[in-house]
Amino acid sequence: MRCSGRRWLIFSAVGTAGTNPAAQTELARKAYEKALADMKDLAEIARRSQTEAMASISERATQHLQEIREMVKKQTG
Repeated sequence: MRCSGRRWLIFSAVGTAGTNPAAQTELARKAYEKALADMKDLAEIARRSQTEAMASISERATQHLQEIREMVKKQTG
């Protein structure tokens, strides 16, 4: 069985923890903390991406409104 990098680290760490409950608990805690940190990073990336997208949409909507105003001025003026 071939293991990717992270899986190999997990399997090798579990192997060293053996049947020691304290080592297994510590391993589980570290894995949980790592997963939580990764989720926070992903959430921050998503938030930043959404903020940038909304700024672009708002800017383009403002441009469209200005173009419409200019078109209406030309037709009535």
